[in-house]
Amino acid sequence: MKTYRVAIIGLGRMASTIDDEGHDSRGYSVPLGGKVSVAASCKASERLELVAGADIDPAKRETFSERWEVAAVYENYMQMIENEHPDMVAVLTNGPLHSEMGVAVANAGVPMLYLEKAMGGSLTEADAVLHACKNNGTLFNQGVLKRFDTRFEAVSKLITRGGIGEPKATIYYNRTPLLHNKIHEIDTFSYLLGDPSIKAVRGELEPRDLEIRDNFMKEDPNATFEILFSNGIRGFSIPGRSEEYEVIGSEGSVRIQNGGLEINVRRAGPSSGLHPMTGLPVPGNWQNINSPSVELTSSVIWLMEDLIQAYETGEPTRSNVDLSHHITEACFAIAESHRNGGVWLELPLLERELYIVHR
Repeated sequence: MKTYRVAIIGLGRMASTIDDEGHDSRGYSVPLGGKVSVAASCKASERLELVAGADIDPAKRETFSERWEVAAVYENYMQMIENEHPDMVAVLTNGPLHSEMGVAVANAGVPMLYLEKAMGGSLTEADAVLHACKNNGTLFNQGVLKRFDTRFEAVSKLITRGGIGEPKATIYYNRTPLLHNKIHEIDTFSYLLGDPSIKAVRGELEPRDLEIRDNFMKEDPNATFEILFSNGIRGFSIPGRSEEYEVIGSEGSVRIQNGGLEINVRRAGPSSGLHPMTGLPVPGNWQNINSPSVELTSSVIWLMEDLIQAYETGEPTRSNVDLSHHITEACFAIAESHRNGGVWLELPLLERELYIVHR
C-alpha cells in the first residue's frame, strides 16, 4: 500500500498538542482514546508518513521534533517544501496566515492541501486560494471535521433515503463566532442536505449595534443567520446553550444533540382524525424510532485519507475547494447582511474586501 509524505506548517495545538487537553468525542469526532492532532493521526494511519514540520518558534520546532521523532524541522516553510518534497501539506497556523500559505503551497506544486478554516480573512483572500488550487491542480480539504464524522454521515444517509420525508428546514442551536464556527455550521447544514448551492443569506452580528468600519473587524463576532438553499430549504441558527443540529422533514425530524453524542430520530404517527372546522387530517404525535448505529472513527485521518483517495481516483474531495469557497462566502454574507440592516443578500457577493481577524 502506497504511503504519502506529509509536512505540517504551524507546530502548535492542532498539529501536536491538542490530545494533551483530554477530550471526548463530543467536539472532535473520534472514538474514546482516539487521536485528533495531525501528527498523531499521521502516526496512526497506514497511508500517511509524517516527514517534516515548520514553525517560526524554535521551542515548538524542538518539542515537535522530539515528540514525533521528526528530524526535518524548519523555520522557513517554503524551504521545507523545497527540500522535503511532501505529497501533502497541512497548514495549521493562525487564521490570518491561511490564505498566504495556502496559495504558496499550491503554487509550489504540492499535490494535496489540508487548510484549516477559514481559507481567508476576506473573500479576496479566499478567492486567491481558490484560484491557486484550481490553477495548479492542488487537491483541497478544509478543516470542517463534521463532514468527516461517521455520526453526521449516518444522519446524512438517513435523510437521503427519505427517513424524515422531504427536508424542509435545518436548525443549529448555539452561540458561536462568525468565521471560527459559522463555517462549521453552514458546512454541516450543506453536508446533511446533500450540498445544494446556497442562494441567499441574511444575518446579524452581536451586539446588534456593532459597526463595521473601514472594511475591517479586529475581532471575530458572534453571529446568527438564515440561509436559503437553491432547493428552497432554509437553515437557521439560534443562540442556544449547547451545540445541536436538527433537520425537519415532511414526515419527521432528526436531531444531533450534545455535539453528536446523541442522535434522536422522530417520525409523525398516524393521524388522529379530521379537524372539526377545517376537515383536514390532524397530524399524529411524534414517535421516536431507532437511531442509526454508528462506529466512531478519526475525522482527521478521514480528512487526510480522503485527499489521498481523490488523488488516486480523480474523484473530488469531500470539502473540495469550490465547495469550501462557497461556504466561506456564505459566512461573509452574514457580516455584509448585518451592515446592510439584515437584508437578504444573494451569492456571489459583490463586496469582497471586508477583512475579519479570526483565530
